[in-house]
Amino acid sequence: MLVGRALSTFVRRSLFLTPLLRASPRFMSTDVARKLSKTEIRDKTKGLLADLDHELEAEEANFREVGPPEGWTLGTRDACVTLTRHHENEKIVVVFDPFKSNKVSYRDLGGCEQEEDTPDFACVPSSVVVEVSREGKGCIGFDLRINDDGDDDFGDREFDDDVDVEEEEYNPQDEPVKFDDIDSTSIKLGEDVYAEMSSISFIDKDGKPVYKFDDIAFDDKFAENMVFFLKVRGVDAEFLRSVCEFCTSYESKAYSNYIRHLKAFISN
Repeated sequence: MLVGRALSTFVRRSLFLTPLLRASPRFMSTDVARKLSKTEIRDKTKGLLADLDHELEAEEANFREVGPPEGWTLGTRDACVTLTRHHENEKIVVVFDPFKSNKVSYRDLGGCEQEEDTPDFACVPSSVVVEVSREGKGCIGFDLRINDDGDDDFGDREFDDDVDVEEEEYNPQDEPVKFDDIDSTSIKLGEDVYAEMSSISFIDKDGKPVYKFDDIAFDDKFAENMVFFLKVRGVDAEFLRSVCEFCTSYESKAYSNYIRHLKAFISN
């Protein structure tokens, strides 16, 4: 189930944070502090703590716990989240930053059933990096950019729902496999929501960059075959939707924890 923050929560956040930022110089300025009585300072602090309580209550009311996609191991890399699994003799690592995300309507993010109490919006990572490595062979890196603005970059093409891919022997010399849900370098997640393959890079076995191939130079046949390469390894529309569900839950939990830390700091 997709966990998304309701529109009211996003609006509430912006309305909530802006006054705080405007008010912060008041608390930092010693000139203003001298003009305020202890009672006034105490009352304003109580008001700020009450605002934090209301914000936390609203956030928790819209929160649902969602774990990582099934079959993937959760980890971290600096500020990013990693999801790891093995495919035959390959290690596959998916990396994304849950705090660099976009709001996407739940209705536009297809593939999941929306229950009555499900919030309207999800946090979708703006970039998802997929690393496919083999010991002693190096690593292929795919940078997928999730586009949700419905622009004309993808043309006026018709798409069907995502299709399952059975693992099979694959020969790059064969004709490219055709899928109804891909547009050369893109995987459709929902209405006007696409994961676009923006670049493909290679790192050699010693960890040295070899080359980064940008999408502007992609040949259609090459791009379609590389999308197939990812889908065989489990990186398809269903998986990317699950990443969006998990990203929403992860970001919401982190935001609630942030509010708790602010409360603890200000109240002491």
